[in-house]
Amino acid sequence: MKLISSRRSPFTMIEILTVLAIIAVLAAALLAGVRGVRKKAAVTRWQAYSANIRTDPYLARYYTFQHDPDDEDTVANLAAGRSDDVSYRADLFDATRSATNPPEWVTGKDEIKREGRFRDKSLMKFGATGYLELGTVWRESEKWPAATVAAWCRTDQTGSQVLVSMWDTDPKAFELSVNGDTVRWNTATDSNEDPMQATLPALTNGDWHLIVATYDSERKRKEIFVDGEMLDSKLDLSFDKSLRNAEAAVITGRIGENANSGFNFQGYIDEVLIFKRALSSGEVRQMYDSTKP
Repeated sequence: MKLISSRRSPFTMIEILTVLAIIAVLAAALLAGVRGVRKKAAVTRWQAYSANIRTDPYLARYYTFQHDPDDEDTVANLAAGRSDDVSYRADLFDATRSATNPPEWVTGKDEIKREGRFRDKSLMKFGATGYLELGTVWRESEKWPAATVAAWCRTDQTGSQVLVSMWDTDPKAFELSVNGDTVRWNTATDSNEDPMQATLPALTNGDWHLIVATYDSERKRKEIFVDGEMLDSKLDLSFDKSLRNAEAAVITGRIGENANSGFNFQGYIDEVLIFKRALSSGEVRQMYDSTKP
């Protein structure tokens, strides 16, 4: 006589699929939570770095692009300045938006999440003609034997685009720009004008990049960094002078444009730092690690 077993399969196909669906939902929620924690940690790192670096006595100008709804046209300079420079006032070196087609404040959370380095941090979107006027970048008697310019930026445009410029017909000092996937770093002294460039594939891929350039007359060296890595270093015995090629002139500057020839930056700029000293490769790496999204 044939016995029929009353035992059934432990799980039906529907039950198995249901369990798998639940696991997938839980995994997605967990991954989203981990990403949220990482993003908050990145913001906290940046805030700590920002609060510390603004007290560097050699930090000449520092723009974090924090939006003030009561003053749409001003980007505050947060550099504390040297404690022994009684004539220094941070607000004297605030940046102002151009009157014609000024760069746009990006403050909506949805757009920040898609375009910004950090979700709740404001930044500026630059177009084909707008720029920030830096006013007097340094005064007549000042000497800059060394300098560092750093900027967080994001673009998918090719062609020459100026990030930070103190480079007019005369006087000239320095200019940091990108041209396609090439970073250009021009400097001028009373005896020399020197263009330097380095190429990084995918520089204009629409991702955020930290671009840093240094000049050091003591070491007679110029360097270019992208995302914390040195792309090029140039040693030249002619790099033994302080920056600026016109002794009696007050030098002004712009973010997003060259005052003489244009070459407007088209994309997003989030943070700009200008030092009166050359940062070391370790300091540049620390800046990137502490401020990357």
